[in-house]
Amino acid sequence: MAFSRPIITWSKMGITRPALAVLALASLCYALTGGWRDVEPNDFHLELAHFAVASQTEGLDTYYTVTEVTKASEQVVSGVNYRLEITVVPSTCKISGAKYNRARCLPFPGGIPEHCVAKIYDIPWQKKRQVTSFSC
Repeated sequence: MAFSRPIITWSKMGITRPALAVLALASLCYALTGGWRDVEPNDFHLELAHFAVASQTEGLDTYYTVTEVTKASEQVVSGVNYRLEITVVPSTCKISGAKYNRARCLPFPGGIPEHCVAKIYDIPWQKKRQVTSFSC
């Protein structure tokens, strides 16, 4: 006894090409979870940049200060990694003095700008933040 199996096509299941395109796009987005994504720099990224420069004291007499965040990327992991491209200049604050303060440590007049990249790992719900790399 032979029986035939009905042929099922996408159109018989009611799935159209636009629906398939949406499914394909959704699966692509799912595959990119955990990947880096570029975002528009904002005030929070500027705060992170100041946090990063405050930690950079080795071999310096004065702190650097941030004048601009030129590019920001984020990666969601068990927390968030931030990759910031920033412009820094020497500040008016000596490292041997008080701690770095964004409002107090102003750009040194005539200071030469440098382009730097900072990576910061942030776990806001644990109130943990650390600079994982910094290079100029």
